Amino acid sequence: MAKQKIESKKIDDFLNTFTSSGTIRVYRHYLTQFFTIVEQNPDVYVKDIRRLENGERLDTLDRYEKDITKYWKWLINKEYAPKSVTNAIEGIRIFFREYRIHLDDVFWDKLKKRGIGSKPISKEEPLTKDILKQILTHGDAKIRSMALIMASSGMRVNELVQIKLDDLDFSKEPTKITISHTGRAKQSIKNKTSRITFISTEATESLKEWLKQREKMLTLSIKRTNFPNAKISIDDERVFPLQTNNVRRIWNGLLEKSGYNEKDKKLKKDRYVYHVYMLKKFFKTHFSRYDWELAELLMGHTVYLS
Repeated sequence: MAKQKIESKKIDDFLNTFTSSGTIRVYRHYLTQFFTIVEQNPDVYVKDIRRLENGERLDTLDRYEKDITKYWKWLINKEYAPKSVTNAIEGIRIFFREYRIHLDDVFWDKLKKRGIGSKPISKEEPLTKDILKQILTHGDAKIRSMALIMASSGMRVNELVQIKLDDLDFSKEPTKITISHTGRAKQSIKNKTSRITFISTEATESLKEWLKQREKMLTLSIKRTNFPNAKISIDDERVFPLQTNNVRRIWNGLLEKSGYNEKDKKLKKDRYVYHVYMLKKFFKTHFSRYDWELAELLMGHTVYLS
């Protein structure tokens, strides 16, 4: 199916209720898919059920169920991962709920449980200390520092590129980093709540080495970047003045150089087996052995600490 753009006030109004750019992007994708598959204009298709007569109301709800089932079958036939199917249907459910369209819970439960399973289909190999060490031997101070911070703190890529120089506290041992939620619409922080985390001694040493080179490298990047509207500035207060896509690209480059560039053949999007998000999983796997609750807290997950 060719990717299409659907202009819709109802979709835009729905997405404006969210602040996370990631959530907005994902929900727009699923809604575009859905309305393309059922060949409907969202602004005409979505009706105020409360204003319809009983017979028309039942017919309309029946039509919605048939169309959502059609989309669900399309996802299955395209061999989408179980989690992707679940997320897509959940996005459609929330969209309908926003416009006071409540379908039977039994209907939603059937779509969640039938024929897709619950386990991911992706192939992921554990990222061991030895493998991480071999990968990082091919990196410079910047990517070594970024990788070690994520691997020892559980920080996400989009959180990493938002930390500022003032968020670092080297006076603490281990080094403390504050992940601040400012309330900005495009900021992506887990649970939209500020938190603190800590990094290992090795990550601290690597970070200090990067900070020695940071200004020089930033100046060089500015000279090399001459296209209009470039967002690189010498006054950038971030520790790593990069976009999330740049971090993934640099990490993927390390995988190619180190030979750990196996692709996940089960996924059509051609993802690496040792993708950059494995660094967060590395932290969770190792730290959880000592204190599961604290590991969850440091990663920004909502837990009850006993």
